[in-house]
Amino acid sequence: MGSIGCKKEGVMRNQVPTLESDERRENTIQSILRNESFDGIKESGKQIVMQN
Repeated sequence: MGSIGCKKEGVMRNQVPTLESDERRENTIQSILRNESFDGIKESGKQIVMQN
């Protein structure tokens, strides 16, 4: 996600149990704000965003 301009907002630690075991994993929260989206996104990222 960083390759299309997302900013890392934070990490949710010990959040979700894995399917294979009782261990828990971390999730990374990333975002792109609408008003900054086309300033930082590379051309390939723009195409992906416009398709969705």
